[in-house]
Amino acid sequence: MPTHYQILCSDCGWLDQPSQGMNTCPKCGSPWLEARYPTAVLGSTYPNRLLGRRFDLWRYAELLPVNPPAADLCMGEGGTPLYRIPNLGMMLGCPHIYLKDERQGPTASFKDRQASLSIAALKEAGIQEMVVASTGNVAIAYSAYAARA
Repeated sequence: MPTHYQILCSDCGWLDQPSQGMNTCPKCGSPWLEARYPTAVLGSTYPNRLLGRRFDLWRYAELLPVNPPAADLCMGEGGTPLYRIPNLGMMLGCPHIYLKDERQGPTASFKDRQASLSIAALKEAGIQEMVVASTGNVAIAYSAYAARA
């Protein structure tokens, strides 16, 4: 389990390292948990760490709640292009509007990042089976990553 962040309970203020399978606060039982990163340290060193890394989701491994998975699980998720949309920006009075084109992900689903991260977390926890309900995008992405895992 990565320890580059801590978990903060929004209800009682408990703050500590995460533990495997944690989904509620061990002190008060609240489900309102959030990750806290050492932003002062990351802010000064992180941009240089990105240089030379591949342009995908795992480029940002220090900010993700799982250890990077084995390379055979990755399919190039993330790193989809941004396109500037000047006409919409002009109409809305916001000149810097961009569109993220998720169709260029490995399954053409906007759920690729979520599925990759979830399947990596399940695999890290030793979980080999899961059930997911979907009307489309979730099923496409999760089935691809589950099959890959």
